[in-house]
Amino acid sequence: MAAQPAPRADDRGLVVVAVVVLAVDARAVWGSRIGAVAIPFFVTVGVLTVATATLALVGLAERGDVRVRDLLRAALYLAVRRWYLSAASLVVVGLGLAMVATRPVLGLGLAAAPLLYVVWANSRYAMRPVLHLDDAEPVPAA
Repeated sequence: MAAQPAPRADDRGLVVVAVVVLAVDARAVWGSRIGAVAIPFFVTVGVLTVATATLALVGLAERGDVRVRDLLRAALYLAVRRWYLSAASLVVVGLGLAMVATRPVLGLGLAAAPLLYVVWANSRYAMRPVLHLDDAEPVPAA
């Protein structure tokens, strides 16, 4: 089995760049008349970007042999289709960020692992149709 090449540096920061650009665009149109239409659009696209990235990261961790473009397309579809799981994951991520912002030691030391596990489990369950986890052979214990 050949090792898959590591993602390029510009691929890893793509989500951060997209969210920052959307936030700057929303701030630019904040006081204008077009802002009433543009800001909800920017918020919706930002939330979809974060939800899609969360699902795609889990899919990439589970199945490293899948093309990233195909994985992103499936992640976007499943983030919208299983919106309740995406919403729950985003709420948990927000809760984790709030804990880290208010009490960094407790947020990073105690709460990070259980909260990230909930996000991973939600995302893995949402990606089940794409990942074909039921068809995978179990790994024997050593």
